[in-house]
Amino acid sequence: MSDRTISLGDVDNATAESMLRSQPDAFGNIAESVPKFTKVDDFTTFAAEYCRIDDNIVIHFFHPEDMEYTERYWLDVFPGVLDSVAREYFNADTPRLVAKYTEELRSWWFRANSYDHVIDVDYFVRRFFEKMDQALEPSAPATKTQ
Repeated sequence: MSDRTISLGDVDNATAESMLRSQPDAFGNIAESVPKFTKVDDFTTFAAEYCRIDDNIVIHFFHPEDMEYTERYWLDVFPGVLDSVAREYFNADTPRLVAKYTEELRSWWFRANSYDHVIDVDYFVRRFFEKMDQALEPSAPATKTQ
């Protein structure tokens, strides 16, 4: 058999932490490796967060909390508008543009591949959001009453 057995002795938390901190940093700075998304919640037709990961722009779209949820809007209207506005704005098609619905989070995941040439990602994405909001506004459900 080629089983390997590793025996670990009992080590209290303080000693384990001390031992780990004394080890060389084999993984680099993990905190810097986690993507930092910028949240956007000032549009009426969606909420979002975005970031650049490598040379791609990644966006998560969420249904706004203050808007009545309808499946027709979020599962039919929104993806149709996302498809048409993204194709025009990014001047691209599949496979450079990819979108997928995440049922567990009731959110849309969107990635624009190979956009490392965009210098000001914040401005670029903000303009995209403005065009999305304008296109969605006529079909948006009513806001929730307080």
